[in-house]
Amino acid sequence: MNIVVINKNNNKMYQVYDITYDKAGYPHFLIYKDGEWIRMSAKHFKPYEYEVFFENDDSWLEEF
Repeated sequence: MNIVVINKNNNKMYQVYDITYDKAGYPHFLIYKDGEWIRMSAKHFKPYEYEVFFENDDSWLEEF
């Protein structure tokens, strides 16, 4: 599993090693934080979005 999420409280990125669901069906992520395995509710995280920025470099446009 290769999922990366961002903690809403501290904006740190964490890799998700496992996903489980509680009795109500809400997801919980297993992450490794400060040397410990922690299972936290997914509500504390937001998805990591890959963004590519081209600052002052339009050379990639020439390929198309």
